[in-house]
Order: sequence, then C-alpha cells, then structure tokens
Amino acid sequence: MVKSKKALKPLEKTQNLAWIPEVLLGVLGLVVWTGSFYHQGVSWAGAGDLWVRGASLILAVLGILKLFGCRSFASRFFPVVWIAISGALWNLCAPANVHYWAWEAAMAIGTLTLLTVRDFRVVLGVTACLVAWMTSVMTGSLLMPLAFLFVPKEGKARTRKWFRWGGVAITLVIFLAFQAWKQKGFLQSGWLDAYDFLTARLFLPFVILSLLAWVGFATRKPGRIVLLQLAGVLLGWFFWEPGSLSFAPQAALGVAFMGISGVGLETMKTKILDDSWHGRLVWAALGVSVFLGLFKGT
Repeated sequence: MVKSKKALKPLEKTQNLAWIPEVLLGVLGLVVWTGSFYHQGVSWAGAGDLWVRGASLILAVLGILKLFGCRSFASRFFPVVWIAISGALWNLCAPANVHYWAWEAAMAIGTLTLLTVRDFRVVLGVTACLVAWMTSVMTGSLLMPLAFLFVPKEGKARTRKWFRWGGVAITLVIFLAFQAWKQKGFLQSGWLDAYDFLTARLFLPFVILSLLAWVGFATRKPGRIVLLQLAGVLLGWFFWEPGSLSFAPQAALGVAFMGISGVGLETMKTKILDDSWHGRLVWAALGVSVFLGLFKGT
C-alpha cells in the first residue's frame, strides 16, 4: 500500500511560492526594457549588447531592493519600470557611454557587497578598488568612502573604528593619487549642474523619495551608508568640473536614485499614508505620475 504524501503546512507552501513575485518582477522589467527597443525602432542586429547592459542593471536593482527589505510588489515594480522606460538607461547603455554604465555596475557591486558581506576587511577592500576606478570616471566618487564615518553604533567598537578610519584613508589616498586639487573646476560653483539634474531632467522626485528612504533605512542601517555614498557623489558636483557634465553622468546618478527610490515608496506606504483605499490611491497616483513624467524628462 502506497503511503500518502504528507500535506504541506501553510507556512511551507508560502515559502515554496516566495520566488514567484521575484521572477515575475524580473520578467516584467525585461519585457518593458525589450518593449523600449520596439518603441525606439532600434535594430536588434547591432544592439544586443546594449540590451544586455540594460537588463543586467534592471536585475541588479531588483536584487538590491530585495536585500533592502522592500516587501511590497509595487515598491519594486515602479522603480524597475521607471528605469526600463527612462532615457537615462538608454543613454547609460549606449556604446559611447559604456564607461558610465561600468560606473553604475561598480556602484551596484559595491552596494551588494555592503549589504551581504559582514567582514569589514572585505568591504573596505572592495570599496577601495571600486572607488579608485569610479573616480577615474567621475571625480566626485572619491567622496563615497566618507559615508563610513556614519557607520551605525551597533556592533564591535573595533569594527566601527576600522570602517571610519578606513573610509577616510581611502578617500585621502585616492585624492592624492588622482591629484584631485588640480582637477578642472575644483572649488567652483556647480549649482547649474544640480539644477539641471533636479529640474530639467526631472530627477527631483527620485531624490525626494530617496530622502524618504532615509526613514525606512532606520531598521536597515547599511542602506543609509549607500544613500550617503550617493550624496557624496552629488556633493562632488560642487567641487569638480561644474558646468561640463553631459547627460551621461547625470543618467548614471539618476538610475541609482531611481533604484533606491523604491525604499522611499515602501516607507511612504507603511509609515506615512494610512492603510485605506484613498491612501493607496494617493500612493499609486504618485507612481503613475512619475511614470508619465519620465517620458518627457529623462
């Protein structure tokens, strides 16, 4: 007599199906990105590598949002769709701007390392290598390791000291190695660059959502380091090469802020808006309005 299989418990069933939203989100992102090709009338014969570069960034953003703890389907769906339809991703993946795509990929690798690796020596080593290369593309990147000055107080005091002094040492060494004080436009005003990035390119909503992410990162402390690293690159605009930034570096920063804005959406839904139909309507309207605005600005 054949014994009947033991029925799965509800919790086990839920765990077995937990991968379905992740796969669905990945497929949706790639479908939207593929649809952009048909909308732009791009020939697949000579643009296969462009598609691969864009698809890799989309999947990386999904993985980072998952590690950040975004549970809502929509808080991950909106950023992925925003990135997939934006002109920023197109510009970033173009052959002429492949080094800025590599900058974005390095940013994603550094974020994944920070969120998954607990050994401070590995994190500092990876950060030093990545930031050294990223500085060769965008000089302001050398300020990113200073984010470790704000490492959370939880954990061993010795580890915190290593992070803080290590971040300062990395920035100082790279600053001296690249002779950043000799860079064009050093200590000149970069307000026009920031204004163009926030208003003309319509990246302001994503920066605001990223500020909301700061609240959501209260329970995800490594995430605040990532946000401070992005702020460090923005701050670099006020010290190096003002007035000479093309759309490519702006696109690199814009895609980064689009990705992290998913945490801001999650924070808005769980901590600001009430859990009612009109609260959800406001939340959904925000996502759709930004979605429509992307066709014009980025």
